Amino acid sequence: MATKIMIGNHKGGAAKTQTALEMAYYLAKKEKRVLFIDVDPQANATKILSKNTPTEKRVLPDILINGDEIMHDDISSCKLDTAGHHIDYIASGLRAGRLESRLSDDTPKEYVLKDALETIEKDYDFIIIDTPPSAEIVVINSLIASDYVLLTCNAAMFGSDGVDKLMPIINGIQRRPRMNPNLRVLGILVTMYENFIDCNQTVNDLCDKYGDFVLFPYIRRTTQVGQSNRHYSFIQEYRPRSTSACDYRQVFDQLFQIDEP
Repeated sequence: MATKIMIGNHKGGAAKTQTALEMAYYLAKKEKRVLFIDVDPQANATKILSKNTPTEKRVLPDILINGDEIMHDDISSCKLDTAGHHIDYIASGLRAGRLESRLSDDTPKEYVLKDALETIEKDYDFIIIDTPPSAEIVVINSLIASDYVLLTCNAAMFGSDGVDKLMPIINGIQRRPRMNPNLRVLGILVTMYENFIDCNQTVNDLCDKYGDFVLFPYIRRTTQVGQSNRHYSFIQEYRPRSTSACDYRQVFDQLFQIDEP
């Protein structure tokens, strides 16, 4: 059965999608079977994974609105190399509109993603869920469907606000037996870090509030991440020796402790 990990923050600009993509890439290169679920209607992860090629398959909002399970025919695949490493994914999209307003009143709205994954999850080692910067129903769905949540936090001033807003929601879901009492926080990952006073103050505030949940090393800011996005690539692939790529690998090595294949 797959380990399901949601990447989240209540605010935008915290490198949620980049982190989710880098995690999926790391795990796939470690010979793990990875399914990427793009819940964010902006669909930026879908653009990277598809190399900005429109899909003819069903997008995630359509699957959830219909109350369907994810089937093999819904899944696309992003090939990473000639050795067979790949990331399977379910595309997101804007055309479905706001999911909450389009779900049937007869449907338990908070559980449609969990139900949709029920059949397919046995075929994967990890399912990575990329979410939008909000507390809308899609984020609640993702928290209920996940085993773990990894919070990202921009190191800039006020960057911790999104973590502070999402934490009480996570705690509420953990406290409700019908929701997800087994949900665990994998950690808080500081992103876009620079050794400036403002960034260090944000990190200090996080450490004061959340202690050992704050992961190290922090993901250092580099313009090469943006360049990798423009090439529809991953920073670990595009510039594997860059500071961000090295930081991501170190964090994931600690979190997953997977031996080299």
